[in-house]
Amino acid sequence: MTPAGALIGGAANVPTARFTLKAGTKVAKLRSELIPQTQTQMQTSYGGFVFVRTTNNVPIYGIEPFFTGDLAVLVNVAAGALAPGIAYTPPPPPTQPTCSYSLSKSSDHIGTGAVTGSVGVTASASTCPWTATSTVSWITITDSSSNRTGSGTVNYRVDGNTGSSRAGTLKIADKIFSLNQDGVHLHSRANAINNNGLVAGVVCCSRAVLWSSATGISYLRTTAGMTRTTALAINNRGHAAGIDFSGNISNALFWANSGVTQVGIGGNSSSIVTPMNDNDDVIGAYPTGSGGNPPYSAYIWNPAVGLRTLGTLFSTDCSQTVGFGLNNAGQVVGKSSPCDNSQFKPFIWRNGVIQDLNSLIPKNSNWHSNPRT
Repeated sequence: MTPAGALIGGAANVPTARFTLKAGTKVAKLRSELIPQTQTQMQTSYGGFVFVRTTNNVPIYGIEPFFTGDLAVLVNVAAGALAPGIAYTPPPPPTQPTCSYSLSKSSDHIGTGAVTGSVGVTASASTCPWTATSTVSWITITDSSSNRTGSGTVNYRVDGNTGSSRAGTLKIADKIFSLNQDGVHLHSRANAINNNGLVAGVVCCSRAVLWSSATGISYLRTTAGMTRTTALAINNRGHAAGIDFSGNISNALFWANSGVTQVGIGGNSSSIVTPMNDNDDVIGAYPTGSGGNPPYSAYIWNPAVGLRTLGTLFSTDCSQTVGFGLNNAGQVVGKSSPCDNSQFKPFIWRNGVIQDLNSLIPKNSNWHSNPRT
């Protein structure tokens, strides 16, 4: 462009020349010589000029002037733009959010069998990146373990264990998830089995468990202070009942849906559990006196209804009842006796009423029912 403003050269005398850069372009150079109109103008340092601007708010990071002749080049930059001779520092990239992470649980305790599981991951922002890795060969992450962002879930598989107990970890983001797996137990006892082959019992040392051929041994959940537990009964729903005898007294327990509930009697009174049915009715007994061999009173308990005592067949000041069995109709059979055990009567409890079984046998039938002792 001449000093007079005439456009000379390859722009075909149009007032502007437009260039479109492809998306993602990092560097572009616009080359335009300052063309004098005459030889005299060149000798007297007359010059032309080039005006550069951008659209779409694209910043100009630098201007590099040049001239093909040996005359001086003057760079005049508008106020507020780049000053000649001063290095330009591009603005810093956008600030990334500070990322923090949390896990839905920090650890798990599993039995000897092969199992699958998962742990939830909560990230403070959807752009927060994280990875998940296993530190041992017997725990395998079964979904994508790298290039994860935001909140999600880590699924894993644990191999079966035929040796001693072991521990492993998953490193998820900046958190550690611990897995403890049981080893093979040399001392154990099975107390009950349901129609699905699920066994309730106890393993060394005094830990209530369930066992199946598919999953192996699984510990039943306990709460603080429960160090000696055993499972004594199980129904076809996979719910179990047992006792905790960690202290000087025993407390009846009910396990369902990965939780544990104390049955009926608490405080300073021991309680025991015998059978249970598929409606989660549990029967047992609790002491009604003190001393080394106190009398017991039978009860039936249900998580929805609570505890109901079965009563007694004797009107003496001291009597006791013990339940031996029940069906899915909630009917209980057992024995009742005075505290001195001088006489025993079999009973059936149904619809809230206790009856002597012998009262249901026709008279003169020569039949008589005796309870087990």
